Amino acid sequence: MLPPQHLLPKIFVAFLGLAPWTVWGQDAAPVDSVSLLRELKTLRDKQTVQGKQTRQTAMQAAATASANSEKAVQFWGEAVSAIQFNGVPAKDNPAFKDWLEKDGEALNHSACRNALRLYFTWMGLTLQRAGGTPVKDLLPQVVSYVKDLIADDLAMDSVEEGAKKEKEGGQKKQQAASAQAQHSKKLSDDTVKRVHDSILKRGFGPSPVVQFWKIGQYLNAEEWENNPGNVDGIYQQILLPVLRENQDVRALDYWEFKLRREADLAAKNKFLAEQDKYTTIRRPNLLWSRAEEMLFVGQRNRAIGEMMTIIRGNPAHPDLQVWISYVSSLLGGAAPASAPPAEPSAPVLQ
Repeated sequence: MLPPQHLLPKIFVAFLGLAPWTVWGQDAAPVDSVSLLRELKTLRDKQTVQGKQTRQTAMQAAATASANSEKAVQFWGEAVSAIQFNGVPAKDNPAFKDWLEKDGEALNHSACRNALRLYFTWMGLTLQRAGGTPVKDLLPQVVSYVKDLIADDLAMDSVEEGAKKEKEGGQKKQQAASAQAQHSKKLSDDTVKRVHDSILKRGFGPSPVVQFWKIGQYLNAEEWENNPGNVDGIYQQILLPVLRENQDVRALDYWEFKLRREADLAAKNKFLAEQDKYTTIRRPNLLWSRAEEMLFVGQRNRAIGEMMTIIRGNPAHPDLQVWISYVSSLLGGAAPASAPPAEPSAPVLQ
C-alpha cells in the first residue's frame, strides 16, 4: 500500500538526505596506466586483425558466388532463411515455405542469377575499395561491371514489359495456355522482376547477405557507390570523375545510356503531354549534358557543333538563353565554368 500523498514529499526529501558518500564517496585505487594502455593496444590490434580476416573471407565468398551461380543462390537462400525467417525450417514455417515456392523458385531464373552474379561482383569490388584499394586500380573492373549492368538493364526490359501486361490482364487466361503455363509466366514476369530488383537495386544496407555475414561496416567506401544496381551512381561517383580527369571519351558512354534509357521510358508512356515534355525539354537537356561532356574530354570543336545544333533545334526551350550565353563565351575566348556537366533533373517520365 502506498503512503498518503501528503507524506510523499517528505519521504523523497528524506531519501535525498541519505549520505551519497556511503556508495560513491571515495575514488577507486590508482590505475596502472602502462598496463591498461598495453591492454588497449592489444585489443585494438586484435580487432584490426579480425577485421582484415572478416573482409578477406567475405571477398573470397563473393568471388566464389560471382563465378558460380549455384553458390550464389545457396548463399542468398541461407541468408534469407537466417535473417527473414530466423532459421526456422520450411516444414515448420509456412511463410518460409511460401517464399521458397515463389521467390526461392525465381532465384533459378536466368535474370535473377545474373542479378546475383552482379551483386556479388560489386560486393567484392566494394570490399576492395573499402579496404583501401585506389579507385584508379579498380577502374578497368568497374568499366567492365557497368557494361554488364547496362546489358542486364536492357535484358530486363522484356521481363518488365511482360510483368506490366500481366498486371493489366489480371487473372484472364490465354486460350492456348494451361494453368501450369500461367504459373510459369507469373514467375518469369512479375515475380522474377521483383526478386531481381530486390537483389540488385536496394543497396547493401538491407541486403540479407550483408546482415547474415555481418559485414556492413566493411562496405563503407569513400568515392564509391553502395548500390550495385545504380548505373547513375556508379558513373557519377566513380567513373566520370576519373574519366574526365584523364579526358577519356568513355565518359560519353554515360550520356548514351541516359538517352537510350529515357527514350525507352518515353516510348512506353501513354500520355501524349508527357511524351511531348520529353521530346521538347528532357531530351535536349540530355543532349546538352553530353555536349558539355565533350568539352571535358577535350573535344571542344565537336562540343560547340553539338551545342549549336541543340540551340537551333530548340528555339523555345526554357534554357535557350543560358545555352546561348555559354556558347558565346566559348566562341569569344572566355572559358565557361570549369565544373563538370551536372546530372539533369530527374526524368519527367516514370
